[in-house]
Amino acid sequence: MKISGLIKVLKEKDILLKSSVDIDVNYISFNSNDIEKDTLFICKGMTFKEEYLQDAIDKGTICYISEKDYNKSIPCILVSDISIAQAVTAKWFYSKYDKLKKIGITGTKGKTTILNFIKNIIAEEIKMPAYLSTINYYTGKTTGVSHNTTPEAIDIYKCIKDAYDTDNDYLVMEVSSQAVKMRRVYEMDFDVGIFSNIGKDHVSPLEHKDFEDYFSCKLEFLKMCKKVILYRHIDNYEKIKEILKDKEIITYGLTKDSDYYISDIDCKGDKTSFNVTCNGKTRNFSISMLGSFNVLNAVSAIIVSDNYGINDTSIKKGLLKTKVLGRMNVFNCNGITVIVDYAHNYISGKAFCNAIKQAYPNKNLKLVFGCPGDRGVNRRKEMADISNEYASFVYITMEDPQTKDVLDISKEIASYLTVPHIINTDRKSAIINAINDSNKNDVVAILGKGDENYQIINNEYVFYESDIKVVEDISKKVLEG
Repeated sequence: MKISGLIKVLKEKDILLKSSVDIDVNYISFNSNDIEKDTLFICKGMTFKEEYLQDAIDKGTICYISEKDYNKSIPCILVSDISIAQAVTAKWFYSKYDKLKKIGITGTKGKTTILNFIKNIIAEEIKMPAYLSTINYYTGKTTGVSHNTTPEAIDIYKCIKDAYDTDNDYLVMEVSSQAVKMRRVYEMDFDVGIFSNIGKDHVSPLEHKDFEDYFSCKLEFLKMCKKVILYRHIDNYEKIKEILKDKEIITYGLTKDSDYYISDIDCKGDKTSFNVTCNGKTRNFSISMLGSFNVLNAVSAIIVSDNYGINDTSIKKGLLKTKVLGRMNVFNCNGITVIVDYAHNYISGKAFCNAIKQAYPNKNLKLVFGCPGDRGVNRRKEMADISNEYASFVYITMEDPQTKDVLDISKEIASYLTVPHIINTDRKSAIINAINDSNKNDVVAILGKGDENYQIINNEYVFYESDIKVVEDISKKVLEG
C-alpha cells in the first residue's frame, strides 16, 4: 500500500509532525520479532528502546513511525501521539478486511463469561467466531493464550483479517477501560456493545487516576457502538442513558421495567435455570454454572443472539455448553467442596460469596486470595471487607506482586481483617493447607487467578501451575488413594 494514503489520514487526525516519504509498504508491525519485507515499523510503548528499531531495520523495515526522530538510514514519519498513530495505521492498512459484525463487551466483571456464552451460541448456529478474550484468542487461523484483555490495535486488525480470510462473519471481544485509554480501539466501529456492570476498581497510578476517568473510558467505548445492551440496575444508570441518548439501548434486569425481565432463578446442583420475558413472551433457559450474576451474563448473550436472529435451540445449547476455566469451577476433594474463581475485586468477590452462601447455606466459607502490587491497590481493603462479611477463615497469599513485596501486601490485607487468618506467601502451599485444614462442613474458595499459569513478579511472567492445576492434582491424589 502507498504510504501517502496513511500520511493523509495522519494529517486529518492532526497528529502528523513531519514526513516527506512516499513508498509502498507490505506489512506493519510494532514488534521487532515480527518483521517482513518492506515493513512499516511503529515505535510504541513506555519501555521502547532504540535498539528495537535498529533490529527491525536489520530485518527488513523500510520506514518507521515515532514520536522521536532517531536519525536512521530509513524514512521517519514523526507524530505527536504514537498510540493514536498505531490505531490509525492499523485501520488504514487492514481497512478492506473490516467487514465483520463486531461485538464488544465491557464491565468491571463478567466480560470473559459473557464472551464465552456468545461464542458458543454462534458456534452452535453457524461456526466458531473469531474472539479476543482475557484468557485466549481465536482468529479463524490461529489460537493462543492472551496477556492483555484487549490486544494492541494492530493485533486486533490482524485478527479481523484472519477472520475475513476464513469466511468468518463475527468478532467477539472484551474491551477493557485500559484499552480505550491507550487507544487500542480508537475509532473502531462495533455493531453491539455490552455494559454489564461497573465498580470502583482499576484506580491506581498505572491504570486510572480516579473513578471518573475509569467510567468515562467505558462510556467512550459505548459511543463506538451502534447498539448498547445495558444492565438495568447498573450504577449511574440514568447518567449513562442520558449520555447515550442517541443510541439504541436494550436493557436487562430483575425488574419488569427492563426490556428483558429475568425471573424464577433456580439453582440445582451445578445448573441454574431462569425465565426471560421480552415483549410479553417468556422463555426458559439453563446454564451449567452457579450464581445469579452468571444468569445476568447469560441474558446479555441472549439479547445479542436475538439481535442477530439466532434461534432458541442454538441459544439453549450454547448456554449449556459454556463452562469457563477459572470461573466458578467446582471440585470435590475427599468430600470437601473446593471452588476456583477469578473474582479479584469488590464487585466480583461479593457476587461470588453471595452465590456460594446461597448454594451452600449451611457450610463455612474459607477464602484463599492475595492482591496485586502495582494495580488495583484498593482491592486489599475491599477483599478484606468481603472476607469479614462472609468468611470463617482467610489464607492470604501471593497474587501478582509485580514490583512490590508480597509480604508487605499480605500484611496490609491482614490489617483490615477481623476474621481468623494466616499469611502463606507460597500460593500452592496456601491452597494445600486450606484444603487439608478443612472438612465436609467447609467450602474452600480460591480467588483471583483462576487458570492463569503465571505470577507477575518484578514485571516478569514467572511460571505458576495455576489454581485449577493445583486443585486438580489434589483431587486426583484423593481418588487414587
